[in-house]
Amino acid sequence: MYDRGMKTLVVVGTRPMPADVREVVERGSTSVIEKRSAELRGESVPTDVDRVVLWADPSDYGVIDL
Repeated sequence: MYDRGMKTLVVVGTRPMPADVREVVERGSTSVIEKRSAELRGESVPTDVDRVVLWADPSDYGVIDL
């Protein structure tokens, strides 16, 4: 068990993260925020997250360009 919270930002492109992968991320986090890559373009990553997970297929340049 974690001794503190683990806040995770999940950045997805055009395709959503598969449910089984999302389940693994959620089990290792106390909270999960999901944003599309287009929402973050030109913005910095929130400073209150502990980790960032990027999910994209190989042709999804929106996430790759982040």
